[in-house]
Amino acid sequence: MTKYELERYLAQLGLTQTDAARLLSVTPRTVRRWLDEEDIPGPVEEVFRAWACLHKHHLPWGPGSVAIAEDDMEKIAAAVQPKLLP
Repeated sequence: MTKYELERYLAQLGLTQTDAARLLSVTPRTVRRWLDEEDIPGPVEEVFRAWACLHKHHLPWGPGSVAIAEDDMEKIAAAVQPKLLP
């Protein structure tokens, strides 16, 4: 992933560098280094691709959405089910 791809993902997902850092459990400085063309780890690239795919399909994925770890299956189903219907 290039710095330009990372910038595009941040814009597409509406994330600030600080938001991305928080979601990835890294420091904001780490995200800034990636944007200064330091190598972006493969798993980070995969996470952004997954988030972009979920975002494209209007499925919960980020801040303010239903967390998978909540263990409230009814809440998760209510958030996801309407999105899966044609």
